[in-house]
Parts: sequence; structure tokens; C-alpha cells
Amino acid sequence: MKNKKSKIIIPAMGLILLSTAASISGSVAWFTANQTVTVDGMTIKAEAEQGIVVSNEGKSVWQTAATATHAGTSLTFVPTSTVDTSAWYHGFASNADNGQAYESIAAITPVDNITTPSAMGTEGDGAYGFNDNGTWKRVYLLNSFYIQSSSVGAINGQDIYVRDFSVTTANQELSKSLRVAVTKHGSTTLAKVIAPVAEATLTYQVGPTDDKTSKTAIAASATNVDTLIIDSNVNIPAYTANGANAYQYDVFVYFEGEDASCKSTNIVAEFEALTVSFKFGNKQHQN
Repeated sequence: MKNKKSKIIIPAMGLILLSTAASISGSVAWFTANQTVTVDGMTIKAEAEQGIVVSNEGKSVWQTAATATHAGTSLTFVPTSTVDTSAWYHGFASNADNGQAYESIAAITPVDNITTPSAMGTEGDGAYGFNDNGTWKRVYLLNSFYIQSSSVGAINGQDIYVRDFSVTTANQELSKSLRVAVTKHGSTTLAKVIAPVAEATLTYQVGPTDDKTSKTAIAASATNVDTLIIDSNVNIPAYTANGANAYQYDVFVYFEGEDASCKSTNIVAEFEALTVSFKFGNKQHQN
């Protein structure tokens, strides 16, 4: 017999697969060595059952699965730090074996038009970075997905949540600093920051020395619930071919510089491929 809760959950779960291959080749935030973390071959897919359909940034094909617009192939990223994606920071460590013992940290404003030098990529490739005294450095890969009803009728009074985060082939120490942040576009009020690799540093301090904010990321082992709400009491828009009214959700992938594993002594010659997955879901909002 179905219980009351199962009756009010719209069967609209999504699956996002994130494949990364990280390697080292330039200068990074909390590392003392002159190295760069590379996220390579990134593929993100979203999948849904009935109730909602999803599309990537093209908003031209609406199905139960969508492939990310930006793969991040061959792009390099340096560690960064954030509480909820509203502000980003970059710093340098003073101890090669302690990524949290930094000598400086400052706010940065990432932009997507990293065109100088040309090797940094082109505007609109999903890679956001900042100009560090004349050198462009990427800090995160951003992909957006759009959700709307699969029918001509809206789905009213819904909470949209994320759950079941997991990552495979994460055996190296630096992989513990991987983070996935999911937000409703234009709002960080309900942003969720997930640490998908086991033994990550979950609680850390973000921001300049004189203005720090404590942050506690959500461990993947704690995400098998439907309470990680990223959008509350909304009416999921009715289907239209161009998705004009579809809701946008942003997925940021980055390395958290304040994770204790993000340090120079964990740099290896070749980093493992990482595959992250999680689910989107929607359920009736409860007052």
C-alpha cells in the first residue's frame, strides 16, 4: 500500500552524470608549487522521468535526458572558494603541506570571456575565471539546465530538490576537494554545495582573514533524502517548444581551496577520472 508521502511526490527524478579527468600543469590557489589543476573531458547529463522535461542551454530539444552544453575538455582550473556561489575567493598557501595555512586570500569576480591568451578558451565555453595580475586563471565550469512540465499544464505548488550525490573512481587525495554547487538561477538563497567525495573537509572558513564565513558542505552520504530544496513552492511552467518560461538551474563544478586535501603535497603526475551523479526531484510543497 502506498503511503501518503509517495502519493504527493511527482515522479520526476533527474540524473546528472559528471565526468572529469583532473591533471596538473600551472599555478593554483592554495598550492605553493607552480602547478595547475586540470578538469578534463567533462560531460554532464540530466535525465528525468514523467512530469518534467529537461534541456541544456540550447533549449531546443526537450527530453528526459540532456547533455551539458559545456564539456570543459582540455581546460584547466585553479582552486577557488565560495559559500553559496554569490562570492568567490582565491588565495595562496604559505605551507606546502597545509592548504588552509594561506598567506593571502581575496575576492575575485569570475567572468566567462577568458580570451587572453587564446589558450584559455573562448567566451561562452562555460569556463569562468579571473585576471590574476595579467594571467587569466579559470576557477569553475558552469552549466545550466532548464526544467518545465512535460505537458501543456503547469505543475503547481512544487518543491524542487537534489539528492543522491555520488562520485566514482575517487581514490586520490586531491579529489576530496571536488565540489558541486546547484542553485536556482538568479538566487542563492537555497543553494546547495555538495562534497561528493568521501573524507572531504566539510566545515571550513571562506573569505578574507578579517571577514570569514563558516561553511559546511553537504556530504554525499547525507544526500539520500528529498529535503535538499533548491526551489520552494513554485509552479513548474507548462511546456513550450522554445522553453521560454522554463526554470533555469545552474551547476558549478570546482575545487574547494579550503579543503584540507587541496595542498601542494597532494599533487600527482596524473589525476584520476571522476564521475559525479545526482538526481533532481520535485514534490508537493508542504506549508
